[in-house]
This record gives sequence, structure tokens and C-alpha cells, in this order.
Amino acid sequence: MANAKRDDNRIPVLMAVTDDGNATPTRLLVDPTSKRLKCVAVGVTGYTGYTGYTGYTGPTGYTGYTGYTGAASTVTGPTGYTGYTGYTGAASTVTGPTGYTGYTGYTGATGYTGYTGAASTVTGPTGYTGYTGYTGAVGTVAPLVIHATKFENTASGGAWDRAVQNSGTTLQNSGGVNLATGATANSKAELGTRSLDSDSNFYNFDPVVSYIIHLTPSGTDHDAYFGTSALTADGTTGITTLTRAHMGFHIERAASGVVTTEATNANGTTETVTDVGVDPTDSTKALVAVEDTGVNIKYYINGTLEATHTTNLPATLTQGYFLWTAVSNLNVATSTTYMLSSASLVYNAL
Repeated sequence: MANAKRDDNRIPVLMAVTDDGNATPTRLLVDPTSKRLKCVAVGVTGYTGYTGYTGYTGPTGYTGYTGYTGAASTVTGPTGYTGYTGYTGAASTVTGPTGYTGYTGYTGATGYTGYTGAASTVTGPTGYTGYTGYTGAVGTVAPLVIHATKFENTASGGAWDRAVQNSGTTLQNSGGVNLATGATANSKAELGTRSLDSDSNFYNFDPVVSYIIHLTPSGTDHDAYFGTSALTADGTTGITTLTRAHMGFHIERAASGVVTTEATNANGTTETVTDVGVDPTDSTKALVAVEDTGVNIKYYINGTLEATHTTNLPATLTQGYFLWTAVSNLNVATSTTYMLSSASLVYNAL
């Protein structure tokens, strides 16, 4: 065991240790005056005494009467200052939804129609009858020149000029004449009647030319003409002179089977032509061309106006022929026959 330290007078001093034997010893403190050891005396607390009984609370006293309320003041205090109006917010950019459209009301029933009044029994006065106009003087009636034919005497040397090539024929019969190509390629047939006066010009006198034709059978290819003036045909290329002065009808059939009927006229230089859209195959057609000299030519088929031409009207008779018809098989070895029952040319003599 360690020895206690001594003070300056060589008097031993106390030493103490903690409960922890490994800890550093703690010094004792001494009062500097009395030299007595400073200790903390821990006393024992005694028992707490009993609390006495609470005394009785006396009764509550009576509440005094409430005093009278004074009369209301007759003086109104000053009105307080009105606060500043706040800033107005920015306008909304959002449009609210459109409200629903209300239902349409029912339409009321139509009212009854009133009774019709009785018919008037009074007849109004009759209007005055106008004066009868004067009857004009009788106009001058121009005599007509008529060339009409049933194709009598169409053989060579007869009244008709006749031209055939290869198997082409002009066969007269009781109904008129058959104008046929035959089935040999490069074939044609032509008929024309000539004026006695080769210088006469019926185009100046409102001519009317007409043909009644029937096409059967029709070859796969052919080219035909019915009208005035000599529009000659070629067995290979067909009607080749369509710019000569003339008026009439031009019929073509292509290998495709399409048949084209054209209204045609020319002044010796230029042709005017209109496709009238009529197929004469296996049906009888009345072809009529009517010229109002210097004005127009109107073309009719079976009484229906199909075209009106006002340009390139013929003015000079070509080669003196009144009526002319021709057909070619366009160098195709199939036969085409046109049956002609009548033809005519009518014009004014004055």
C-alpha cells in the first residue's frame, strides 16, 4: 500500500481513492482558515407531515341588480375613410363554353283554309276586236327545175356516165340500181348524170339534193359518196377529190367496224365536214342537203337536221355533173353494196 503524503510540517495528509482502483487518487480539500476538512454532509429527510382538512366554502352572495341602460346616443360618429380600390385584374383570355341551344318549339298546326266564295255570275265586257290587217300582194313564184331519177338506163352508153374497176358493178333492177365493189381488192363503181349545158350553175339557185339509200352488205372497209359534182373514187384510196365544189354525204367504214357518216361541202379549195354520227348499215336512209345560196347548207337524214354549214359553200359547178355517187373497197377483198332507189336535184329557175 502506498504511504500518505506529508505536508510542509511533515504532518501526514489523508489520501482517498475512487471506486475505480485504476484511477488517479483525488485530493481532499481543507478550509484555508480553520484547516478543517471540507465535507458534504448528507442529512436524512424526515417524513412529510399530514395535510389538514380543507375548510367549508361559504355560500355565494346575491348578485346586485343590473343598472339601467342609458339612452342611445343621437350623435352618429364620423364615417371612416373608404379604403383604396384594389387594382382590376387582367381580363381573362379563356372563353367559357357555349351554353346548350334550347329545343326548337313545335310548329303549330296549319289553320283551316277558308271556304271559297261563290263564283261570280257577272261576265265582264268583251274586248274590242282588232282591225284585220291588209293582205299583201301575191309574190312572184319562181319556176323549179327538177332532175329526178329511178336510175333508168344505167348501162354503158345510157343516160348515166358509168365507171367500174375490177369487180365493181352498177346493176339496174326494178327498185333502182345496186352500186357494188365486188370482193376483189382495188375495186370501185361510179355513176353520174351530166347537165346538157356544162356551164350551168345550179349552186346559185338554192339547190336541194336527195338520195334514198340502203347499205347491205357492208365490207370490212369501204368509202362512198352521194351528192353533187364528180367526186371520183379510187379502188385503193377511196374518194380523193373532196375539195372540189360539191355538197352531199360521205360514208366511210374502217377495218375496226366503225361507220362514219359525214355532211360535206367544198368551194373548190377547202372542205367543211361534220360527223353526224349515223350508221346506215342494214337500214334505209333518206339523205337530203338543202342550200340557201350564199348563206348555209342544211343536212337532213330521215327528216332530222344533223348539221348546218356556213363556210366553204360551193359556187361553181364542177365538170357539169348534177348528181354523182361512188363507192370503193379501199383495196380490201370484201364486197360492199349500196342499193339506190332514187335521187333528185331541185333548184329555182330564176
